[in-house]
Parts: sequence; structure tokens; C-alpha cells
Amino acid sequence: MVSHRCFDRPLHIAVAQSNVPLTERYLTLLTMAHRNIDTYNHLRQTPLHLAIITDQWPLVRMLVLSSACADVQDRNGQTAVHLSCQTASTACLHTILTCSTHELDLELRNYDGLSPLHVAVNTGSQDVVMLLVDSGADVDATDGKSGRTALFHAVERDHEDMVLYLLRAGAKVNAQCYAGNTPLHAASGRGQQRMVKLLIKHGADIGVKNSHNDTPLAVVKTRVISQMMRGRYKPGRSAVASPPADAKAALPRSVALLKDESASPSASCGSSYPSEHSSPSPEETPQCQGSSPGLGR
Repeated sequence: MVSHRCFDRPLHIAVAQSNVPLTERYLTLLTMAHRNIDTYNHLRQTPLHLAIITDQWPLVRMLVLSSACADVQDRNGQTAVHLSCQTASTACLHTILTCSTHELDLELRNYDGLSPLHVAVNTGSQDVVMLLVDSGADVDATDGKSGRTALFHAVERDHEDMVLYLLRAGAKVNAQCYAGNTPLHAASGRGQQRMVKLLIKHGADIGVKNSHNDTPLAVVKTRVISQMMRGRYKPGRSAVASPPADAKAALPRSVALLKDESASPSASCGSSYPSEHSSPSPEETPQCQGSSPGLGR
């Protein structure tokens, strides 16, 4: 059980001051006395919460290995995993996932009804999202207020890379929230042309009706998206435009100049070709290592 103390204990202060030796000493004394280290301060934060908020993964590791519970919730319902996602700390999250002595519940909702995966998607950290999914987080978990999945949240934030990753991770493209809307409803209603194209490419159904009996086509805001969803849109068509009037007027003179140049034996094309460049090296992806979770963030 968590002790409901309303003031900072010495362990809270040691963690907040980043004092590693003192934190280690307090943990040793508490363990020897069989005392609980998951005590609250006046903001309903445990020492583990403070270590994550201040982004100190070595202290997070020390606390977790000393049996600090990562599922304890603060005054906003945030667990240690939620806070790691909120701060986009891959190092802290990796440490909790690999070193925790308790079985973690990755589907716990905070008081806004969000799971850690929802928080990570809204934060925009794809590395944190990947780490959660690889650790078993439910990619189709719904939030508690609207029934939206992580894919919904990514679409609404217009994060194409996140949407593509979630779809490849098995997220249901036609999942419906409590109002019956699908991610395609959200994208078409917001006028997100590229997002609509991406969702349709991955099997989004334009015929799904929400609770108001509206399909994604019925909530479209732009003509381009409407044509795209009806199968009439051709991406290359708009690029073909008739030349302006002044270009047409200058055409005969240009032809005459070309004839004069071709008649002259000394005329040369003089075209220059751009030099070839080597392709850029791929970006390095932070990788988690078991005993050293200080990853590149």
C-alpha cells in the first residue's frame, strides 16, 4: 500500500536534488527497515515520479530495483509509464520496462482516460511509441472519454509517420469511436488530403456510417478530397496547365532563334548536368540496451 504522506520525505528531497549517493543511502535504510518507498509528497508524487519528471534514468533504475512500483498514480492519474511518455523519455521508459520488479499494466488509464500509448502518440515521440508497442501495449486500446484509438489521435494530430507506423503495427484502420466515427471521418472532416490518401491506401472504408448516419464522404470539407474519395481525382492532372499568353506570343521568336543556332556550325548546346551526390547516410535509431538504458533521445 502507498503511504499517504502530505509532505516531502528525505527521499523525495534527495531525488529532487539529483543526489545519487544520498538516494542510495536512504533506499538502503528503508529496505533494511522494511519500509515502503512509494510515499506521496504534497503533490501526490512518489520519488519515482520525481525521478522521471527530472529525467534522471539512473535514479529511476535505482528506485525500480528497490521495488518502487511503476503503476502508482499521481494526482492526475499518471503512472511512471505515463510520465515517461509525457516527457518523451525513452531512457526512463526503457529502464522501467526492463528493470521493474512488479508486473506492469501498460493499459492503465489516467484521469483523462488515456493509456500510456495515447499519451506517447499525443506527445509525438515515435521512439517511445515503438518501445511501448514492442513491449506489448495494445495498439487498438480506446481512450475512456471518446473511444478513440491511438490511430485516431495520430490522425487528428496529422502525424503521417506515426499513422503509418501504427497501421503497420496492426492498428485497425476502420475502428470506430463511441460516436461511430473512423479515422477516415476525422481526416476527411479536417481536410487532411494526404492523410485521407494514406488511410484509403491501407484499406479505410468510405462507406462506414457514424451515429449520425454520415459516411466519411458526407463530412468532407474540400472538393479535392471529395473527388479523391469518389475515385475521380488524378494527382498529375492539376500539374498540366496551358502556357500563359505571353509565352505563346514569344514562341515564334524562340523557334527562329533555334533555327539560327542550328544553322551556325559554331553553335553549341552548352547544357550542364548537375553533379551526382552520394545518398545521405540513414539516420541513427536509438536502440535500447538491457543494462545501460541511457539511450540517445
